[in-house]
Amino acid sequence: MEKYNLDKLVKVECNDFYISRRYDYQNEIKFLGITISKEGIYDNLYHKYLGFDPPQYYTLKDKEIYNNPEVILHYQGNYSKTYYFDSYNEAKNFSDKITELGRWQD
Repeated sequence: MEKYNLDKLVKVECNDFYISRRYDYQNEIKFLGITISKEGIYDNLYHKYLGFDPPQYYTLKDKEIYNNPEVILHYQGNYSKTYYFDSYNEAKNFSDKITELGRWQD
């Protein structure tokens, strides 16, 4: 179990769904009747085919891969902790709860 000292929290970042840079959805490519690449999700980092199920913390919608909403807590000493949510409202509520604990400035 890890615990973080909220007194050392310096920044709270709340992000909505955004298009993934790591994963993308590709349509099937055929050349002379031979399938060159299959339709589905690909990992751009490792050039790996993943099928049709998006990785954890990602959502597939309209043939586009999105990062799920997230809250990133940044601490002194360049430490950070990321929490993922199913909706932006859940992420916003979580970040609001955290920031209620102290004085914050936009």
